Amino acid sequence: MRASELLPWKHDQVVKLFRQGYAGPAIETELQRARSAHALGIPTPRAEGIIEIDHQGGRRRGIVFQRLDGPTLLELVIARGAPVARLAQVFFELQRAIHGCPGAALPDMKQALAAKIRGARRVGEAKRQQALDDLERLPGGLAVCHGDYHPANVIMSAKGPMVVDWLDAGRGDATLDAARSLLLLQHGVPGQVGRGVREAFVAAYTECLQQAWPGRMALIERWRLPVCVARLAEPVDESECDSLLELISTTPAASRS
Repeated sequence: MRASELLPWKHDQVVKLFRQGYAGPAIETELQRARSAHALGIPTPRAEGIIEIDHQGGRRRGIVFQRLDGPTLLELVIARGAPVARLAQVFFELQRAIHGCPGAALPDMKQALAAKIRGARRVGEAKRQQALDDLERLPGGLAVCHGDYHPANVIMSAKGPMVVDWLDAGRGDATLDAARSLLLLQHGVPGQVGRGVREAFVAAYTECLQQAWPGRMALIERWRLPVCVARLAEPVDESECDSLLELISTTPAASRS
């Protein structure tokens, strides 16, 4: 994690300790959204509160969470801990369960996406405007969307799969969340995942989407440009940046239908 590290706390807790200089409002936002997810019955560790401690020569803030023991789904994919298709099914079913929860209390995902698109300065003005135009024509919704759903954010605990890192959560159409996940799986996967394994996982996840949402893959495709441009407002490494810029350059505007 770039902005934080996990440290043991009490016997049944951990603290997600943020780096010095990390914005205080973002910490409070993550706490609030993690609590909202837990209150909705989504499988996620309980967030206890914010603390401030001395660590490695500085005063740092963190969020205390219920401790979960177990590998991440990403670690299982890398280790071939189960067939890739089975792991992708687990990944998809958990995401679909999240989408089944009412997200009215969470912020609007389209508004958050628009703000990121405007801040994506590595993308030319014309493509940013094209992404905003496409976004305007895409649907809103009231489903809970995690906003950063990828295998490293799923912990395979003894209690079952649990989702962590709720900073980017909001309400919106489930296809937006799926489009973001596809983008991360295809372009943001850590380097230790072999190309063949990554492609197999993406193919299996895509098959899950096609079977569960017949006729909605075209809508997921229409989210590609807005989601891709918005991603470039975030800290990404150079290889991912180059890949996304190439994708943006070859992505046409969405249909007005």
